Amino acid sequence: MTFRSTTLGITTLAIIAMALVGCGGGSNDDGDSSQIAVASTSISKAQFVRDANDLCAREKKKLYPKAQTLLNKDLGANGLPTEEQYLKTLNTVLLPGLEMWVEKIGALGAPAGDESKVETFLASMQKGIDGGKDLPKSETIRIEQLLRPAGEMAKDYGIKACAFP
Repeated sequence: MTFRSTTLGITTLAIIAMALVGCGGGSNDDGDSSQIAVASTSISKAQFVRDANDLCAREKKKLYPKAQTLLNKDLGANGLPTEEQYLKTLNTVLLPGLEMWVEKIGALGAPAGDESKVETFLASMQKGIDGGKDLPKSETIRIEQLLRPAGEMAKDYGIKACAFP
């Protein structure tokens, strides 16, 4: 495995993990990602898990190719993405894509009685997204660390397609 594919793989997995970990609807009005409100709905936990897993799997198939294409466009002289290309991919494709996933999954609502679990999960997801913005290529591994708590929550809740491997 080459350095380029390893770096790309870690970056893509970490960012996808963030997205796949996510459920929710963004942050509140004052920008505090620790407070995310999710409406209670009549959706069952089984249906929520099924819908979230389907959404994550479907969205992952869209996000990977977009990120890969942009990251590999106009490679540097060493055949690797430049810092500028990396940041452009991170900030214009990956993180906005993950935020969209958070919104879409949050739109599902929460099963009655699980609002707090879903809100905590979403807040963790948003915190990972916020922490990953403008993160230099040299600190790619931090994205993985920022997303790990939300990934564990996703696994525990049964949303395996939305969790970091």
